[in-house]
Amino acid sequence: MSATHLPALPLGTTGMDITRVGFGSWAVAGSGWFFGWGATDDDESIAAIRHAVASGVNWIDTAAVYGLGHSEELVGKAIAGLPEAERPYVFTKAGLVWDVANPQAAPRRIMKPASVRREVDDSLRRLGIDRIDLYQVHYPDTGESLEYAGGGFGAVSPNATPLEEFDRLFPAPVRPAHRSVLRRTRREPARR
Repeated sequence: MSATHLPALPLGTTGMDITRVGFGSWAVAGSGWFFGWGATDDDESIAAIRHAVASGVNWIDTAAVYGLGHSEELVGKAIAGLPEAERPYVFTKAGLVWDVANPQAAPRRIMKPASVRREVDDSLRRLGIDRIDLYQVHYPDTGESLEYAGGGFGAVSPNATPLEEFDRLFPAPVRPAHRSVLRRTRREPARR
């Protein structure tokens, strides 16, 4: 199957032009972990990723915590062997660290340098690539200890930085994607 052309737009000032739709790999991570979506078939997940890329999608979003590394492994298998010019951008994330002994426990938010270095190395190994095109932070919070782990999924520290300060601290290309999520998490109930 040959790739279809999809319109792309610049991603801020990164120099990357990305398609308006990407492949989000949270759900392919399967079950057996705190935020699992349920059982999945690895071969079907890999085929879905490959189909998205063949259909013109030029970026895949994943995270170390999705399936406790399993999502990154599946993305790695799906893109293995693609020529560099055909490989989609790979975006992954750091900052949520799980307890290997208790996969059903909520991951902890940790951004200590040694932890991030370990996460980068582990992600590169699982993905089978030598560079991560966009490395993101899960649930950035500029106003709390980097080890804040209270409250469970979606919880916001009572000491969290107000949106106004967030806007000053982060450059404009970052703000639009996170602003609505932060506003809903901090001040508004989720809309359905």
